[in-house]
Amino acid sequence: MGSFRDTELAGRTARAASYDELFVPITNQIISPMIAALGSLHGKRVLDVCCGPGHLAAAMARKGATVEGIDFAVTMVAKARENYPALRFREADAEALPYDNGAFDDVACAFGVMHFDRPDVAVAEAFRVLRPGGRYAFTQWGMEDDVLNIVGGALAEHAAPAPRFAPGTAAEAVQRSRRMPSGSRGHRICPGGRPVRRGHVEGRAAGSSA
Repeated sequence: MGSFRDTELAGRTARAASYDELFVPITNQIISPMIAALGSLHGKRVLDVCCGPGHLAAAMARKGATVEGIDFAVTMVAKARENYPALRFREADAEALPYDNGAFDDVACAFGVMHFDRPDVAVAEAFRVLRPGGRYAFTQWGMEDDVLNIVGGALAEHAAPAPRFAPGTAAEAVQRSRRMPSGSRGHRICPGGRPVRRGHVEGRAAGSSA
């Protein structure tokens, strides 16, 4: 039985080639609301954590941001570089970000918190690299979706126990890092006629980036 992190890394590594076909029609629907949550991006330096194939990073760059994307799956990084060669992507761990304190104006993480072995550490790292007043926005799958029960059952059988899913995990992690969420909102969309909950939670860095 592998660790939760090893299981997630193996799955994410294997999915890179087919990610655009299988997941992007759904995951890309969160890009516009997420950018709206971050506010004006023009002239800002933004970090995209768990960047996947790079579509959120590219959308933020089109809004005038200087974007850097990271992913712990080297195949995802390669796919992002292939899709958007003008942008910068690198292999890195969300729980040990290779950046100085206060290096970014904003941090975004689309459908990534579910993959973290230690979500509280990853959230603390996101706030560490944020400048004072910067925003951290993330999205995740809704807990009521049947797919989570199916996947969760498979993980329970074949992998080490997973951290508890956000929003509990992520929201509590934000609170534990002493930054309270500045707001959250969600609404329903119906891709392919099937109701899916979409939402985001946004946290704002406190006066110190340390």
